[in-house]
Amino acid sequence: MAEAMAELEVKKARVCDTCGSIDGRYCCPGCNKRSCSLGCVNKHKEATGCSGKRNITEFVPLSQYNDSNFFSDYFYLENVIRFSDSVSRDKVKRVNHQHWKRGKQMSRLKTIAKSHGVNLFLAPIGLASHKTNTSYVSFDPKTRAQTIHWKIQWHFVDSGLDYSDKSVSEKTLLQDLLDKYLHPTSSNPLVRHRLRKYVSSVTNIKVFMKVERRKGKNVYYLLDKSLSLGSNLNGKLIIEHPVFWVTCSTEREKEYPTLETQNREGADEQVVVEETRGMDCDLPVTPECLTDEKGVNKDKIIDHDELSYDEKTGDAEFEQLSHKTEERKLLQTSVHVNGQSLVTPGSDSSIHEHNKSNYAFHLISMYNE
Repeated sequence: MAEAMAELEVKKARVCDTCGSIDGRYCCPGCNKRSCSLGCVNKHKEATGCSGKRNITEFVPLSQYNDSNFFSDYFYLENVIRFSDSVSRDKVKRVNHQHWKRGKQMSRLKTIAKSHGVNLFLAPIGLASHKTNTSYVSFDPKTRAQTIHWKIQWHFVDSGLDYSDKSVSEKTLLQDLLDKYLHPTSSNPLVRHRLRKYVSSVTNIKVFMKVERRKGKNVYYLLDKSLSLGSNLNGKLIIEHPVFWVTCSTEREKEYPTLETQNREGADEQVVVEETRGMDCDLPVTPECLTDEKGVNKDKIIDHDELSYDEKTGDAEFEQLSHKTEERKLLQTSVHVNGQSLVTPGSDSSIHEHNKSNYAFHLISMYNE
């Protein structure tokens, strides 16, 4: 009797929940309902909206936990690890591809900039200045012209405000770029109000750009507002993108010395440097180098064969010294030109010092026993 009741319960447990057949051999992993065929399975999914997949995050009491649940959890954890690893690898691939693509674009930008007369230096890929550089090159298939669109950073120093243009064509006039911020009607009213100092004195506005990689104090280029952006950048060195300082105050202009002003102030120094550079050699200065066209010495030249190396030395004493030339271990020549003491190196190369700022060498010592 007990066996018959148990068999009846098993048959009831295997009844198809869709058609009522006793052959409900398939159990849905999602809702544990029985089905006897594929048709009943599909009808069951349509009627209940069941996905037919087991809910792997569903809580299972320990009393009902079996091997099937154990392996299900094990495979679930493996899938999580596998998915996490694949995502990390894909991210590295995407980042590398983006860096390669951006590096290629920046390399093209640098090449085109050089052909347009601009010496462009780019920062490493990881730096923020490189990441925020939105400059690019456009290509016109009809004219086959390549145009650079520069990112521009503006420093309006009189108002203490900074603005930036994401991309501006190099063919745009510099005055038109300023009108974007200062024009009485077309500019942004809020920006125009903040820059009202410039709006009230438009004719006095001057735009400067820093001379990069120059030692000493900062020096600037004074840009021409009537020229295009490309013409103003031609022949100049740029790091990442152009940066402009704008002022309308004559007092502020003194804080931005131009390259032309520095060159005029240091013209004499430049001449001396160039002349000294021409004398940069190790050849000794001979008396012939300091004579005029007729062969007459321009200034008093005292050679080692003559009888004076110091005007304070007496003639008799020097005459005595002149007979000891065979005992001298050093040979040096003292030359006086324009009130300066000049000297050529002696036979011992370790006893002379070449002074490049003079036209020859200064007499250091003479051996006298």
